Amino acid sequence: MKIWGNRFKWRGVLVCLLAPMSVMAAESSLESWIRAQTDRSLERVFMAISPKDGARGAVMASPSRAEPDYYAHWVRDASLVMREVWNYRTVNRKDSVDAVKDFALLSRRNQMTDNRSGRGDDMGVGEPKFEIDGSPFDAPWGRPQNDGPALRVLALLGLADDLMMTGGEEFVNRVLYRLELPARTVIKGDLEYVAHHWQDPSFDLWEEVMGDHFYTRIAQWRALDEGARFATKMGDDEAGKFYHAQSLLVMESLDKFWSSPKGYLITTRNQVAGAADKASNLDIAIVLGVLHSGKSGSPFYVDDDRVIATMYELEKSFDYQYAVNRDRKNDEGFLMGPGIGRYPEDRYDGYRTDSKGNPWFLATHAMAEYALRLRGEIRARGTLKITDLSRPYYEALVRTDFSGKRRLLAGEPTYEAVLKALQDRSDAFIRRAKFHTGEGGRQSEQFNRVNGVMQGARDLTWSYASFLSLRRIREMNYE
Repeated sequence: MKIWGNRFKWRGVLVCLLAPMSVMAAESSLESWIRAQTDRSLERVFMAISPKDGARGAVMASPSRAEPDYYAHWVRDASLVMREVWNYRTVNRKDSVDAVKDFALLSRRNQMTDNRSGRGDDMGVGEPKFEIDGSPFDAPWGRPQNDGPALRVLALLGLADDLMMTGGEEFVNRVLYRLELPARTVIKGDLEYVAHHWQDPSFDLWEEVMGDHFYTRIAQWRALDEGARFATKMGDDEAGKFYHAQSLLVMESLDKFWSSPKGYLITTRNQVAGAADKASNLDIAIVLGVLHSGKSGSPFYVDDDRVIATMYELEKSFDYQYAVNRDRKNDEGFLMGPGIGRYPEDRYDGYRTDSKGNPWFLATHAMAEYALRLRGEIRARGTLKITDLSRPYYEALVRTDFSGKRRLLAGEPTYEAVLKALQDRSDAFIRRAKFHTGEGGRQSEQFNRVNGVMQGARDLTWSYASFLSLRRIREMNYE
């Protein structure tokens, strides 16, 4: 895999050219690390795809086979990884396209495989994970997990659109989307499953609670919304209308996750099974859901004041909770943001479930990406709306009293200060992740809440994919 490192070097040069000179002059070491970490993350991601003892298209969640055993193909994790493989296809198009095609072929096999969630092509589509060779995982688990099929749609639509424009219709019709029921192609099968089962309770992305989850619902909304467009493009007009109608219902259901008494979006409603010690119902899954499935211009994107209020509550909660966050500056004296975990009551430390939770790399990356996406929305609009819900965050961000202010316009000093502060805040979270990253850019699942040492599953593939997503959005912010 060393060839990948060489192929990625030009992107580091691109970021160097795009980065503001003030940033480069102030902290060249951060820019250098980000370029190097991009190379290393891409290499680790491709090392996880189609491992030697696995099926082609399988994505190992981690090479760790014991304490904890993450050596399996999770539908959710693999879909998120493959989205970034596709997003970085300009680096090496053939390898990226081949990897996503292999993933699609394996996904169709998974859909057809009877498993403990149910019969293939039916309830079994909600099975959360498979053995690395593609065979069913035949042990007790939190199942079904209905975010996986929705995220898989989002991972494959880019490939399908591309192939339809470049003469690849045969693969689309054979593997991805064909107008027939029962569905025998992977995108069509997932859309049918999501459209007919989005109201069913399922386990959350942390595999601990069964009920209705914000993360799952927003993924289902985006899959149906995008799927309706693609179905219509493929001439499947009736299906397109049905998917669109269901997407509107899913979006309507998302409003119910807002808790006025708490002042933030709750992660789960209508719990029917699983862990009972999540009193706050506050979870980084909200932010992850917005980043993975939100859409600019739609409700529940990064500039939605309900999402801003939730994100800020999470930041305050984890900043207070973890002793490691008392180290505010790195070795160069630059500010670090707090390490971010999953939820305040977390008792999983990467090995056992009766301990205390820790910051996660992917959660800390998510907060860095969130700040950049919010900055991008404000800058594109040329105006910043301030509400009672968003005011506390913006006031803390720039240490300014916004009483009586409802809107800031581009060019106003405070507006420009907010844009600069969001960029700085993102960099602070990146420095936190960098501070705890191991030699050679290695990132495990977690880093210890007290001493900052990495723990949990080693080389978590999702950690690397989340960094690649962050880096991609950061590059866009410099254009």
